Amino acid sequence: PTDYYYTDWQLLVYALGLGFLINLLVVPITRMCLRKASKKQGIYIACLWILLSGHFAFALITPVYALNILLGPAVPLGPTDRRFGD
Repeated sequence: PTDYYYTDWQLLVYALGLGFLINLLVVPITRMCLRKASKKQGIYIACLWILLSGHFAFALITPVYALNILLGPAVPLGPTDRRFGD
């Protein structure tokens, strides 16, 4: 039975949470890059990483989020997703 659905709010929270987690990973990488770069380059690198990480999370979740809005709460996701066969 496909009775396991995400609501729009849950998807939004997951997207934000994913963005936050990716940013946590990005900070140490950015610091490593900053040590090897000049000050001006460092600012560009930091801005780029923050932008990319945020957009990456939303890029992953947006198609599902959009489908959820278009089709209502009837987009099955998770353990009972039967699209791939059992």
